[in-house]
Amino acid sequence: MYALFADSAYAGEEIETYILETCDCEDFIQLRPYRNRPLNEEDKQTNKLRSRIRCRVEHVFGRLEHMGANNVRGIGLKRAAAQIGLANLVY
Repeated sequence: MYALFADSAYAGEEIETYILETCDCEDFIQLRPYRNRPLNEEDKQTNKLRSRIRCRVEHVFGRLEHMGANNVRGIGLKRAAAQIGLANLVY
């Protein structure tokens, strides 16, 4: 079983059902407040727990982007794979 940690931009019935049926995963999408309907304390705690897990993953990608791993300069898949692999090792 997989887990889907996503931003509140993916919070919608149509999107949720499509994603959850396609990838057969558990829903950990951030809850979103709406106008004149703020989140209650239980939902805030749920979002806090979900964001603790998401931030650990997103910080890795942010650091790799900061190191320049999102720009691959070279010709060929083998060279690009080697460059990305080296960037991962450096991290």
